[in-house]
Amino acid sequence: MQTSMSASYPLHQPIGALMRPLEPLQVEDSLQVAAERMREEGIEIVPVARGDAYVGAITPASLVRAVGAGHSPLEAVGDHVDPYWPAMPGYALAVEALRLLEDLRVPVVVVLDGAGSVAGLFSGANLVAPPPDPIRPRLVGGMATPLGVYLTNGVVAGGAPKWALVLTGALLFLLFVIANVVSGQVHDWSRSIAMSPDLRVGLAGGLAAVLFFAGLRLSPIAGIHAAEHMVVHAIERGEPLNVEVVSRMPRVHPRCGTNLAAGAMLFIGVSSGNWSPDPDLRLLAAVLVTLVFWRPLGSMLQYFVTTKPPTRAQIEMGIAAGRELLDRYQRGPTGVPGIGARLWNSGLPQIILGSSAASLLVYGLAAWTGFEALTRVYF
Repeated sequence: MQTSMSASYPLHQPIGALMRPLEPLQVEDSLQVAAERMREEGIEIVPVARGDAYVGAITPASLVRAVGAGHSPLEAVGDHVDPYWPAMPGYALAVEALRLLEDLRVPVVVVLDGAGSVAGLFSGANLVAPPPDPIRPRLVGGMATPLGVYLTNGVVAGGAPKWALVLTGALLFLLFVIANVVSGQVHDWSRSIAMSPDLRVGLAGGLAAVLFFAGLRLSPIAGIHAAEHMVVHAIERGEPLNVEVVSRMPRVHPRCGTNLAAGAMLFIGVSSGNWSPDPDLRLLAAVLVTLVFWRPLGSMLQYFVTTKPPTRAQIEMGIAAGRELLDRYQRGPTGVPGIGARLWNSGLPQIILGSSAASLLVYGLAAWTGFEALTRVYF
């Protein structure tokens, strides 16, 4: 096998970007299924896994040995697997994989993701006819920050740095404080108007919510949030990341955290209301109402409050974040992350950190200056 190819071939690309994606067999699957996979998919070997862990491969030689020894085609492939079939991580370069193929005199190498799971197969043919599109993560999440779009698949991330998420948390808390300070002033002014205390507090809470949502909608965060959703849609649908395509993607996304916030508001609002003296009935009604309406309410809040039509510059920021994510996904680990890694990469800890730091600063200053009354919470 010659490795001194023309520079036009992608010798220095990671094999994760050139491989043929493939789901492995499980050790419990039969030899017959392995033979059918080889024939139907035109592959030279079939990787075998135990759960998510790669354990080896079934080859034509494996099948010949099994049948020649009188084994049933219905026996498990785990009993006949070649445990020494070569595998390489997806970030290995094509030139390295070619050297391995030549040294071992095998036609194909198994490609593993960062968790040791099978991602696909790589052979020399992938250099001549690489996949038309780069390998993409199945699911992508993200957040909007004052510095641009942050995207992640739970393992790698692209776009705005994680400390920008801290700024997002601080900004959201400051909007919350401003809304409540203004509502508090209106609440104090309304004391000259005859109304029940509960109604006065309820109106102040409603005003605080309106002001918070209005501030969020008017801020650049809403446009960046929309750009984030639109890029995520494009990535998950396999669309090219350019302005023309991304700009026609929807602003509403079914996995947006706004939906969870809407569900929480519905549950708390219905369960804590005074519409029934029976707490069990209120709890049951809260569960039912939340299950039925949390997604529609969340979609409505996304469309009218937490996102707005993005500018071209915001879309371009989102596209840059998406391209960076895809590049890191193809070059780095692409496995199933642990719970800790998923939580850290989700951006939620950074949002909480920013919000907590801002709250300590604001309430500390209010206590020190004697203006604690201005930090009353109505919403």
